[in-house]
Order: sequence, then structure tokens, then C-alpha cells
Amino acid sequence: MKKDRNPFVGPAATLYDAWFSAPSGKYVEAVENQQLFSMIGNVTRQTILDVGCGTGNHLIALHQKGARFCVGIDSSKDMLRVCRSKIRTRSITLVRADAGHLPFRDKAFHISLCVTVLEFLPSPAQAIAEMQRVSGGKIVLATLNRLAFSSLLRKLESRLKPSLFRDARFISPFTLKRMVRRMIPRARIQWRTTLAFFPLFLPHIEPLLYKIDQLLCRSRFPFGTFVVMTVHWNREQPRAGKRFAPISDKGNRYPME
Repeated sequence: MKKDRNPFVGPAATLYDAWFSAPSGKYVEAVENQQLFSMIGNVTRQTILDVGCGTGNHLIALHQKGARFCVGIDSSKDMLRVCRSKIRTRSITLVRADAGHLPFRDKAFHISLCVTVLEFLPSPAQAIAEMQRVSGGKIVLATLNRLAFSSLLRKLESRLKPSLFRDARFISPFTLKRMVRRMIPRARIQWRTTLAFFPLFLPHIEPLLYKIDQLLCRSRFPFGTFVVMTVHWNREQPRAGKRFAPISDKGNRYPME
């Protein structure tokens, strides 16, 4: 299998985390999280896996929303280093692992989520299959939308200068739905998009942009920058026992750190 080229290594990990402290980053995070967590639903006392957890913003938010235990995996040791520096609870565990070879037992988690990771993987379908395997009945997928104007701009920019998105393959909601349907034929699938105007951000009209985004995300508007998809199938409870311990390091391309 072709090895994925994780662009979030070295200084990129710190720069990525710092971007969310800028005004435009704060706005993007607020809009994305509103859509993401409204579709995830109640996580109280749930066990959750975050595939490609990055610097941990979603892990921390899930813990604050009442999740009983969260596990974050990422192939970038630099992203995990930044993430580890922000965590202040034993209810979050970090593992360096490959999204295509999750080192967990079947049905170990209630929910698995994956946010803006699939577009950087050589085989997003394999990662989705692994998420289904380790989940008890629900996965949540979020990607950057191929149909969005922002994706065209990012691709053009990557041709002119070094960019995190040079090798990214953006995914439309329709392509993602077909991909999921092939693997889980009877799944109940719901999707929405948001950030209709990104990268346009003008602080003095932020409330107006936010209101329009909220209206659009309630419909099947297909051109927003950020796609969120929930996938449900017949729910089974996570198995008892050592749920969160890796099966072994075999099949895991990265050493635990």
C-alpha cells in the first residue's frame, strides 16, 4: 500500500494549532464545531475514538461534553506532542497509529469520528472500514468539500507555493456517501455542509455570515467548505474487557510514543 504523506509534521503542527487562535480560525472552528457536534449528538458516558486527532481540539471538546473516555490516534508525532501538552485529564488517551490499521478490538467504541483526515489518506475507504470495525454502530466523517470554491483556491495555491494541501484529494458529499454505501449497504446516512463563504471572512459582518451559514447547513446545500456525515447501522454495545488497549503493535506502522 502506498504510504500516506502526512503534511502535518515539524513546524506545521504548531502553526496548524496557532491558526485557530486567529480571528478567522476562531470563526471557522466555531462554525465547524456547531455543525459537527450537533450531528454527533449526545456523547454523555460514551467511549469515543478520534481518528486523526491532530492537536486535540475535538478530543478536549468531547471530554467537556461528557464523554466517558476518548482515544485519539494520529500518525504525526508532532501533532500528538502538541495535543499532549494541552490535555489535563486521564480520560483522554493518545496513540500513535495508522488510520488504515487501527490497533483496537472490534466494537471497542460507541462512536468513531474522523475530521479532515480522509482527504490526506491513500485509501480513505480502508480507514472508514476500520472505523466501522471498531465502532458499535455509529461513525462521523468530516471532510473538505471538493465542490466548494475554497477547495479550488487551495489547489491553485498549492501549485504556486508549498502547501499542506498539495497532495490532498478533496471529497464531495456525494462521493463520500457512495463510498460509505458500498461498505455499509443498509446504513442510515445523513450529511450537511457549512462554511459557505470561506475563505471570505470580514469581522464586521461575522454575525451575518454566521446566520447565513446556519440557514444553509439545515438544508442539503452541497457547496459548503466543510462536510459532516453521520453513518448509523444496527447498534451493538462495545465489548467488555480491555477495550482501549491496542491488540498489539503488529500491523501498526508507527511506534507508540
